[in-house]
Amino acid sequence: MWIVDPDEVRLRNLTAAKERNRETRALGSRLARTPALRVLVVSLHPRHDDSTLWWFDQGLLAVLAAARADVRYVTDARYHLDERRFAEVGGKSPRRLPWGTDEAQRALAEPTDLVLAITPSRAAIEAAAAHGAPLAVFAVKAHEGVEAADIPPPPPGAKLFHGFLRSRMAEHWLVHALAGTRGAYDERAAPFPVPRFYFPPSTKPPTHDALLFGSKQRDLALAMRALARAGVRSAVAVANEEDVPRVRALASEHGVPMQVHGPLAHLMLRDVVASAKVTLNPIAAANESHYSLVVPLAVGRPIVTTRSPSSEPFFAEGGAVTGVAEGDEDAWASAITEAVRDHEALGRRALTQARDRHDMDRFFVSAIEHTLTR
Repeated sequence: MWIVDPDEVRLRNLTAAKERNRETRALGSRLARTPALRVLVVSLHPRHDDSTLWWFDQGLLAVLAAARADVRYVTDARYHLDERRFAEVGGKSPRRLPWGTDEAQRALAEPTDLVLAITPSRAAIEAAAAHGAPLAVFAVKAHEGVEAADIPPPPPGAKLFHGFLRSRMAEHWLVHALAGTRGAYDERAAPFPVPRFYFPPSTKPPTHDALLFGSKQRDLALAMRALARAGVRSAVAVANEEDVPRVRALASEHGVPMQVHGPLAHLMLRDVVASAKVTLNPIAAANESHYSLVVPLAVGRPIVTTRSPSSEPFFAEGGAVTGVAEGDEDAWASAITEAVRDHEALGRRALTQARDRHDMDRFFVSAIEHTLTR
């Protein structure tokens, strides 16, 4: 199953695709070794057909390809990978070994220089201990279904990286998944990363003033009132299927001209985000939505969102994310007006922020460098 058609991504913005590949090759060269680095990647998760997990597997394997590493990839994933990109960044595809097969068991037993786990994994921890190899565990997706009793303590010096800086939900997931072993890791957190290669900037000008991105746990009524007061001439929304009728009704009630979509495939979503000058994410402060913050930045669109602990890492100085107090209709209307007015300058800042603070390649390369210098 393709989560995204990678060739279609390239066609949408060939210039951006080539530039991203140059960046990945340069970053990967920092990890290059002679002889080639032998890397075991273990990627196991109960929800492994989820699109954002595809991001992380593909991103990690791409930087390892750019490093010319010899990679064994043990996984229960059911999606395709973008094999073409591994060649584009100067490397080769990993040896993909389905979890539960004899081939996977033999791969776990082979000597290795480095073990990387996408989400906590007993198999990765035991392989690192058996081979005396450095271990990095990435916590980049909710861990519901991962039983803490299945995760043993890591070997000394193990690293734990997650992309949920100041996230309360991440704290819950990590406590559940790692239980009493968490303190044994050298733990680092970063703002949520995004695969910029698969969300290239649009070459077309926006046709809407604003996008309402998401409906779950959002203050939809506040958003509509604020959009109306800001005088937006055209808006678009992406909502959960069950929320589409309510979003349409609220838009009509408040006189907001709005196209409302249900859930969208990857490239359609990217195009809808790019179609609006500014993205709104009026999520309740007690909840979190990292995905709906990083995607607009990668595409080059500014964001107005609820100020909360989990959104704080996105408020970079000179960045493109504006935080507004929950429920403050006046502040929301003002922030939307300013973002629409200044969308071109803010869009350039969004692209810079995505590159400097949320780039997935940088996230993985810096984490691996730190792990190898244990």
